[in-house]
Amino acid sequence: MLQLNTIVNVIDNTGAKKILYIQKLKRRSSAYLQVFRGVVKKTFGKRVIPKGQKVICALVRSRKSPKPFRTSENACIILNENYEPISSRIFGPIIRLKKNSNRRNLQVLKGITKVYEI
Repeated sequence: MLQLNTIVNVIDNTGAKKILYIQKLKRRSSAYLQVFRGVVKKTFGKRVIPKGQKVICALVRSRKSPKPFRTSENACIILNENYEPISSRIFGPIIRLKKNSNRRNLQVLKGITKVYEI
């Protein structure tokens, strides 16, 4: 679970590098696939998303994950309004979700698996 004003790394090829967490978009909070709204703070290269734009993101790596999946950084991917990834590639490992998750998490996970090619 992230707090307000946390800087999160982006691990896809949309051109955004860092995102500032500003709002949680669903009631339940979990350490994985938390859907939130953020503002792009840093970009690089060929930009699909300009600096300062508000975007919807999903947390895919977290410092507060369960023990075997814990990482040293918080990382997210950028989603569109239908909760599908905008990017065509995701860098680094992501964790699979349990089958008994809620509907929005499964929708986000389906979009991620299309891009990530698990």
